[in-house]
Amino acid sequence: MLKIAFPYPDCEHLGVEYLMAICRNEGHTVEYFYYRNHDQLFNKRFQTDFNKLSMDIIAKGTQIAAFSCITDNFRAQLRLAESIKKLSPDIICIFGGIHITAVPEKVLAHDAVDCIALGEADESVIELLKGITCKNNKLILPENPISGIVIKKGAKRIGIFDTPEFPDLDTRPFPYKEPFYRSRPDAKSVYYILATRGCPYNCSFCYNSSSYLNGKKSSFLSRRSVENVISELLWAKEYFSPHSVWFVDDCFTTDSKWLLFFCNEYKSKVKLPFICFAHPIFMDKTKADMLKDAGCYNVQLGVQSLSEEVCKNINRKGEKKHVSDAIACLKKSGILVAVDHIFGLPGDTLEIEEDAALFYNEHRPFWINALWLTYYPKTVITESAKNNGVIDPENIEKIEQGFSADDGYIVGSAYIKNIEQYYGISFLFNWMPFLPKFFVRFIIKKRLYRKLRFNSYFLGVLVPRGIRSFHPRFARKNFWIKIIYHLYRDLIGKRLNLKNRKSF
Repeated sequence: MLKIAFPYPDCEHLGVEYLMAICRNEGHTVEYFYYRNHDQLFNKRFQTDFNKLSMDIIAKGTQIAAFSCITDNFRAQLRLAESIKKLSPDIICIFGGIHITAVPEKVLAHDAVDCIALGEADESVIELLKGITCKNNKLILPENPISGIVIKKGAKRIGIFDTPEFPDLDTRPFPYKEPFYRSRPDAKSVYYILATRGCPYNCSFCYNSSSYLNGKKSSFLSRRSVENVISELLWAKEYFSPHSVWFVDDCFTTDSKWLLFFCNEYKSKVKLPFICFAHPIFMDKTKADMLKDAGCYNVQLGVQSLSEEVCKNINRKGEKKHVSDAIACLKKSGILVAVDHIFGLPGDTLEIEEDAALFYNEHRPFWINALWLTYYPKTVITESAKNNGVIDPENIEKIEQGFSADDGYIVGSAYIKNIEQYYGISFLFNWMPFLPKFFVRFIIKKRLYRKLRFNSYFLGVLVPRGIRSFHPRFARKNFWIKIIYHLYRDLIGKRLNLKNRKSF
């Protein structure tokens, strides 16, 4: 049996935990290595000691290092793999995840990458491990093609860039969370879970729009049975005693029949407060009441834009009425409402955002996640920006190589000229839930917010987040401990550079 290391930075990753569980079921030894690369609280990079981390991984007798990557952490994972290869060249480095699926040839070109796994790798990785042999105490990758796997042997490539079908989710073991909880004991208070994989939509800014390989759409909605989800949560309650549950599905409320059965079972058996994501189209009073009765206290709505023209540009479904109705029925049911809103989408203007601000001012969600468009590799919006000359080929290459704003390269907002003029409206979106309605109307009418041309992550994002955390149904006991720690470390240590913080 093989010894496999799974390094992953900064946060819990359910995909990694599922793969660890699957490998353990096959008799392999797995080790999880948590490391800090990105400070999410203050939005800055840590100075990670990759050499020390590599030595720790090698010291465990690791034979295979498995790296799951999103675009935002690809450079860190690649740097770690390069460090491992430098110290122990015989360790096999496997890369998988959404970034690898989007640009497999770019990833495979790196010397530290021995093979890649595309799409849903639950079964393909196991087939890969079964095909690995050992000769003279050195692992040898298989010569035969495996669906969803591409192996590099010098200039030779074994396999094709294709994604396997979605697995039957009820047959998957529960995610192996213990190693992450040992690294982050505070994380046990919230149990993260997926009831589905995929998304019913294909928005141009999302990775779903890039998931076409060999003419096959690999991204769709696959759902677990209610019984399977409830079984995992009962198991989690027994072993981890979480205080709440967070369903991280892209859209939790698409299936009304499934949701009704789930809410009844959850209320009678699990009895924990929970959060979920939803699209405004899939929210009505009946669903809101069901969710509330089952214990849901917060729903995060994916809005992104309130402009019909902008939504058309990004292949986004929905109208203002869907959003207003969804907010109203959730609030009437006593559920806290958050909305995601993106600046910088194609066709966006300051006037459009003023209209959005007036809309949110009247319908008042509990908070607004004001975000900037980020260009991810091979998405429809990125390809369109490339074809229209909005992003030049050199910067497209940087996107595909995983460079982000924190690496000194801005990957978002290319459609916005003079981005500084949007700082004020972004600041207003974050603070709006705390301001009187008449005052918001006044400063928009007089356009006084346009005088706010500073870009402070601390004042524009962190402070309003801190204020929201005092809400009794949304309080996180560790939040202020982290705030105090970071303020002490950064302010006393004179390392807090507010000018360089990126606001959202």
